[in-house]
Amino acid sequence: MPAFRQSLATIAALPCDVLLTPHPSVSNMFARMGPQATVPLSDPNACRALATQAGETLDKRIATERAAKRDR
Repeated sequence: MPAFRQSLATIAALPCDVLLTPHPSVSNMFARMGPQATVPLSDPNACRALATQAGETLDKRIATERAAKRDR
């Protein structure tokens, strides 16, 4: 897990403003691209926001799994 958290820190530090991800829902890609775009494509905090959200999701998952282990 420390390596994964280090990866998130690396992503947060990247100088990016256009975030593209393999899974469009992760980066809200459909809302940011195309003629019906509702969100700007460029965001200077895109990588930082992705890393923060991924870290929060990881923390919730760990808490859920730990609680499940305690309840056994």
